[in-house]
Amino acid sequence: MARAPRQKKKAATEQYTLLGILINRYEYRVEAGINTYLKMRPGMAGTSDPLYTYRTVLDIEGNCIYPEEREGEHFGILLVGDAHAVELQRTLADIQERDASGHPRYRTYRGDHVPAYERPKGITPLFRSGGARSWGAYLPVPPRLTSDFLIALKTEATPFLSLQEHKVGRDRWIDSLALQNTHPGYE
Repeated sequence: MARAPRQKKKAATEQYTLLGILINRYEYRVEAGINTYLKMRPGMAGTSDPLYTYRTVLDIEGNCIYPEEREGEHFGILLVGDAHAVELQRTLADIQERDASGHPRYRTYRGDHVPAYERPKGITPLFRSGGARSWGAYLPVPPRLTSDFLIALKTEATPFLSLQEHKVGRDRWIDSLALQNTHPGYE
């Protein structure tokens, strides 16, 4: 019995969408304490880990209002201000492409040799959250950003999230996230 020849996989299609989300609820928690690894899992704590931890957790929920075809979708974004989050320590050197022997790759751009980078899919993935029209995300950020978001939410202006969604194949990522007091669709 002859096998059918293998078909090449299609490259994942990429799509970018600007989403406007009207925030309808938020909750926050500011924490200070002894490192939980020290208290609960002493074997997991490293000697260079901080003794005390400080975090600001901001849970934002809202409904998509822009574009029309996504209107009504629910979004829950959990921002965690944590200065020791591994994601915050990454640099461009971490995403520089490597050749087969592990050396950094370069490409020619306008006659100059510049580093070749593997573009990240986004800052955090979006995942289904309790239904077909509900999305969630967990995003570790510098503590100052969480505080800035909280200050902006406390103003009298109507709060919107402007979210740049990056879809790669079936996966969805957040490319950028902004809190603002103007409708994202009017920009």
